Amino acid sequence: MKLSIIIPTLNEEKYIERTLKNLKQIHSIEHEIIVADTNSKDRTREIAKQYADKVVVYDGTKKPNAAIIRNMGAKSAEGDVLLFQDSDVLLKDADHFVTHAYNVLEKHPEIVALTVASRVEPELETLADRIMYWIINMTFVLSNNIFRLGGASGECQIIRKTAFEKVQGYNEALPVAEDNEIFQKLARIGRTRILMDILTLQPGRRPHAIGWPRLLLQWQVNWFMMTFRHKSASSEWDEIR
Repeated sequence: MKLSIIIPTLNEEKYIERTLKNLKQIHSIEHEIIVADTNSKDRTREIAKQYADKVVVYDGTKKPNAAIIRNMGAKSAEGDVLLFQDSDVLLKDADHFVTHAYNVLEKHPEIVALTVASRVEPELETLADRIMYWIINMTFVLSNNIFRLGGASGECQIIRKTAFEKVQGYNEALPVAEDNEIFQKLARIGRTRILMDILTLQPGRRPHAIGWPRLLLQWQVNWFMMTFRHKSASSEWDEIR
């Protein structure tokens, strides 16, 4: 199997280099790194071309959103497994991370998609971050491993390409909540699971910028609208850099 790592970007010159350098630790698994860019106005593409195997740029007529850009990256992927990660996310012990995820998929053919535990980088983490990410991780344990309903944030999603194509990728009609929605669809055709023994780290930009109460409300309203009304409550995520 070959792994395609797909990173959507929009004006991410501050974070994209460290993210791509982190992925250069991977040597045990055949892989490619794809940066799917939303016409960034900064140096994102210039930096990405130094490290990524492919940099694809959106040139469509529709207003781009995360689903459109992720799907664009997937179209250029050659791998059997697609790993979607946010542009500021680090895979802790990246080589072990992808090797372990691969081993789980090889051992369990019934699993069509994985997500993983997440936390804010220790040097940036607040007590509120620690508590909230514990709750978030446990929520995904319940929704995936126990109740088999499916659920995951877009920070890191590992999906078999055959399953991704079967559910027709991310729902481009959803400006937000497309990440949870695809896991709900995947859970209807196979097993989804969160792995708690590998970890992503990220800087916590959004909760630190707008606060956990406001962010939780946005997540809950969008999840409810996506699950029961099949549309997003928000028209887009505010850009936070």
